Amino acid sequence: MKLCFVTENWSETGDGAYLIAILDGLYKNGHDLSVILTGDERSPDGYEYIRFYPAGMHGNPFSVTKNKRELLMKLLKSNSFDLILPFGCYPGMRILAVKNACSCPVWVVLRNDPEFMPKSAVLRVIRDVLYKKADGFVFQNKLQQEYFLDRMNLKGVVIPNFILIPSFSCASDAQKERTIACISRLDERQKNLKMLFEGFIEFSKSYPEYSLKVYGEGPDREKLEAYIKEKGNEWNIKLMGDKISDTELEKAEVFVLTSRFEGSPNALIKAMSKGLTCISTNCGGAKELIENGKNGILIDVDDSKTLRDALCYLAENEDMRNKLAKSAFEINQTLSKENILPLWEDAISRMR
Repeated sequence: MKLCFVTENWSETGDGAYLIAILDGLYKNGHDLSVILTGDERSPDGYEYIRFYPAGMHGNPFSVTKNKRELLMKLLKSNSFDLILPFGCYPGMRILAVKNACSCPVWVVLRNDPEFMPKSAVLRVIRDVLYKKADGFVFQNKLQQEYFLDRMNLKGVVIPNFILIPSFSCASDAQKERTIACISRLDERQKNLKMLFEGFIEFSKSYPEYSLKVYGEGPDREKLEAYIKEKGNEWNIKLMGDKISDTELEKAEVFVLTSRFEGSPNALIKAMSKGLTCISTNCGGAKELIENGKNGILIDVDDSKTLRDALCYLAENEDMRNKLAKSAFEINQTLSKENILPLWEDAISRMR
């Protein structure tokens, strides 16, 4: 089948890594693959099995939107795709805005919490209007599906994220350090890192031997650094940058995610697959990954007091840390590529 995915920019990290893994699996099953890049001007190297259409354009800001629309319409009319799959909200909106140029079904692949994305309430209204033109949706979790079923009765299929790189040994058996770890984009609106800092600072008053390490980069680094300095906690809260090795991550006693909203949280999936003891806010897909008290701990969004209490409890209970970690490690079976990629194949066969 001739499949065309649409994404803003080509990336080998985050959701981009999942797209590449999905494309690789579909190619191995014999599909002809194309990718329209709405934000890139060049084709990436090293992917000979994919036909790229870079549709990123720079120029007069008053004409670029019109020109991009015309370019997308030309691409869609001049190619006989069997199915178009925009990967994410904004690519979905762009393609649905020119759906009249499509001679095949369009299924939008959702990648974030629709209650919060797009950021603008006006854009969310426009999104809802455009989404009615779609032939279907690929949801990451049941919460996304229920959101659109309740409001707009949109149809679709749920396909969860899978483990990109499975682990074969549980981190509960690794040598531990007095460290709390977090992998997060430094984006306060979504990731709510000040809640993490507040909970940890209160926790560290009783357990000063612990440090908090946050791995990631983002637009709010300076604001977060200023907040840490204001609180006087430069000595035990560290913004570590993007790079983290599996060995370093596995040394952490606890992994924490404090997001206000998520689609399917990739960082949490990674931490669970390593066999880390995890605490997460009950946002988005996290509620489907963690069964509270069995394979992790769920806390309310913006509840730094409960975060402090959970950290204190785990610091005092090694047996519980190990129990939660070993149960979390089972995600390697439930969300394996071998289990999830066939769901894509089955769904695509029914989308035409």
